[in-house]
Amino acid sequence: MGQKKFRRVVEQGRFLCPRCETQTRYALFEITPYHTFLGIAYAPANKGEREIECLRCEERFPDDVLKQPPKVADERADDSHLDLQRLPPSRERSAGKALTRKGDRYEIGQRVLGRWDFFWYPGTVENIQTDGYRIQFDDGDFAVLPAELVGPMDIVVGDRVFSRWHGGQRYFPATVKMLDGERINLLYDDGRKETTRIASVRVVRGNTELPWKKGERVFAVWPPNNFLYPGEVKGFEDYFVNIAYANGDRLTVTPDMILPLEIREGDLLFVRKRGEYDYVPSTVRGFKEDRYLVQFEDGTREWTTLSRVAKLPPSIEKQFRKERGW
Repeated sequence: MGQKKFRRVVEQGRFLCPRCETQTRYALFEITPYHTFLGIAYAPANKGEREIECLRCEERFPDDVLKQPPKVADERADDSHLDLQRLPPSRERSAGKALTRKGDRYEIGQRVLGRWDFFWYPGTVENIQTDGYRIQFDDGDFAVLPAELVGPMDIVVGDRVFSRWHGGQRYFPATVKMLDGERINLLYDDGRKETTRIASVRVVRGNTELPWKKGERVFAVWPPNNFLYPGEVKGFEDYFVNIAYANGDRLTVTPDMILPLEIREGDLLFVRKRGEYDYVPSTVRGFKEDRYLVQFEDGTREWTTLSRVAKLPPSIEKQFRKERGW
């Protein structure tokens, strides 16, 4: 048991960012401390606070920053792609590069790209094993990957990449303008420029196709609490997926944050009871179309809908079941 603070978008608009010194888009976040179990929030501890985040520079400000007088927008500050509610156009992607080249061999200590989820991340060959290469990724993770999931560190000037602006959590599309060893100069799609390190980027390689189609129903993560919520795929843009959640929220997420929407009898779901705000664990006992009969820990049952349910990621659900004896 513990506590953790979570941020949720409650409003969006344009404001005069004190750091950017121009009109740009903002998101108003509500920050609420939650009681947690195994790192998963299940009930608010007390009333939350509010803060503004600039979607251009990602700087955060008190919500009274919105009281500043308006200013004529700088037409060069084209940050419309950061609007969390904008529906991207249909997907258009090129075939990309081959995953590996004939004759490629990697040695211990060699810099490579390794596939993790739907993207390829920079890392270093730490060891060569019978079942593949042990890769130490730049973000601290490691994995043993078969040869077909390891590729050369072949990022070059002109490549399209996704990078974490100022080392933040979200990835934004950009083009490589300069390379100097591990240093990389990027031009983001909204016009921002940044010199960072290759460790901050990830790329798409090969003919990897997204397994979802427009209109398909899915479970998608709502950062930062990492629950999976039901939603519908509304569009694609540059390997990002726009989700319309069943509760009315919208967000653009990356493919690694999505799972198929499958609910079966016996599944563990977190459900908001009628008239309540908290999500509590329950077991699915039956369903009819988009209505689900769930049973709570106290034995009571209730019919619910997709707009009131959430699901744990598989790895965390396994641990939750073990700890709670489900």
